[in-house]
Amino acid sequence: MKRELLALQKLGERLTREGPKVIARMPLSDEMLAALDEAKRIKSHNALRRHYRRLCKLLRQEELEAIQHQADGSYLALARMKVVDFNRQTGLNLHHPRGEKGLTVGGLLINVLGRTVHKGDQVAVNGYWMEAVEVSGLRVVRVRIIPPAGDRQETPKGNGEAR
Repeated sequence: MKRELLALQKLGERLTREGPKVIARMPLSDEMLAALDEAKRIKSHNALRRHYRRLCKLLRQEELEAIQHQADGSYLALARMKVVDFNRQTGLNLHHPRGEKGLTVGGLLINVLGRTVHKGDQVAVNGYWMEAVEVSGLRVVRVRIIPPAGDRQETPKGNGEAR
């Protein structure tokens, strides 16, 4: 356990030295991003050591797996993940019907649904089903992507329309 914590602390130290472009591509929480930004302002060696321990604690809470492949063939993805990154990691071809680029998985769900998303909302996108699994206020946190009917074991609820 202690080795794992030390490894996480060293990872936190390395993350503070990474550039903003590298950090932006990582699926990190807002709290973690703020802590990494705060580390750049700390000058005291002892304060920085304490902050590395805080980063370690935050990393333990982070969901390091941005995409989780489920037994039924669906995928759970963090909504803040870019669609292009999701496609690259899963081999799927999820995209906006009108060809809009640069969207996150959650942004795609909101855009296609055309309204505020609530937990359990589902919409069909290019043969895939997208379902809001976790929503916090107005923010979509986690989305389930369900492959086309021929590639999955279970079918989602609904009649094919956004609801």
